[in-house]
Amino acid sequence: MALLTTTYDFTGTPEHPAEIVARLEARNPQVVKVAFKAAATRDLRRVLELYRRPATCPLVAIAMDEWGEASRLLPAALGLPWTYAMD
Repeated sequence: MALLTTTYDFTGTPEHPAEIVARLEARNPQVVKVAFKAAATRDLRRVLELYRRPATCPLVAIAMDEWGEASRLLPAALGLPWTYAMD
């Protein structure tokens, strides 16, 4: 069992990021972490919607760049394993 399974996409947010999370969860990790570049509000929304889906393990999902700031603040409020903030 992996402690952490993670993926980054520095090019953008996929249309269906939940499919990527499901593939990572299939590896039976203790935590799944995904990070996608956000270029607009719709990208941030797709990342935040990941927290609404049933999960088999804790999830850390963040949107990168300026559009993603909210995603780095909300996980702490949801009691998730960790979050990231900008200085």
